[in-house]
Amino acid sequence: QFSETQRRFLALLFSAPGKQLSQEIMQDLLWPETDLEKGRKRFVPCLFRLRKTIGNLLGETPSQDFIQLQSGIPYLKNCRIDMDFFRSQAQKGLKHFQMGEYWQAGNAFCSADALWRGNFMANTSLEEGEESHRRELLGIFQDICVKWTGLLCRNGLIDEAVEASERALKED
Repeated sequence: QFSETQRRFLALLFSAPGKQLSQEIMQDLLWPETDLEKGRKRFVPCLFRLRKTIGNLLGETPSQDFIQLQSGIPYLKNCRIDMDFFRSQAQKGLKHFQMGEYWQAGNAFCSADALWRGNFMANTSLEEGEESHRRELLGIFQDICVKWTGLLCRNGLIDEAVEASERALKED
């Protein structure tokens, strides 16, 4: 559904602090070969097409409610980003694991695993900033899988442990 440029646009916003990034920085990252004026001329139609693509997926809900532009800063609003909740649950589980609270760790790992949909922007070529974001999320996923596999084995849930291990290895 999404073009390569639209996926990169979203990846930039998803990985930016506060889910916002200045238009000039986005233009430079999306079209590094163009000058500022040409980048501006590409940016607005790109934003419009992205909103239209999202709108087609959402039906009645206006896509402007989710990707907004204010004072030259595009940002995400009114949306829940699964990767943020994945990271939160994974970190919570890792903290519990470190403290020896294995039941709580397993619950958090299970929640994080349910949110994992594969490598971040897997079919999109990313710049170094977003690529490091991709590697970070994959590292977190593999770390929780290793620890969760151990917990599952301790509880005699060998089949589930094998499944968790296979998912981690598949992503590598």
